[in-house]
Amino acid sequence: MGDIRIMNPVKQKHYVSHPKFSPEQLNEKGIAVPSGDSFRYDYTLKIGSPIRKDGKYVLLVAHLRLTAPTTRKNGLIEFPGKALDQATVDRIEAAPPDSFEKRKGCDFVILPKGR
Repeated sequence: MGDIRIMNPVKQKHYVSHPKFSPEQLNEKGIAVPSGDSFRYDYTLKIGSPIRKDGKYVLLVAHLRLTAPTTRKNGLIEFPGKALDQATVDRIEAAPPDSFEKRKGCDFVILPKGR
């Protein structure tokens, strides 16, 4: 049986800031992410860098991914994150209190482009 490794690869970093919410308000919060014509509800926002003097930081959207070990490969526990760019961060809104997103555990929603 293989070992379990924890990974958190981030390939590209964008330094951003949100016009309404502080990094502390966003960090470790659930977020609904557009996926085609619907949303995915299993993502979490993470601050991926120290906050710079200008107030900017790397904001990641991440989700848990598990791969079971086999006799040939190690298993993986991954929390891969993708750094959000400023245009995407600007589309983050608070999920309304009685919304479907809130019931799915999301505090925030990334609005689809054009909305």
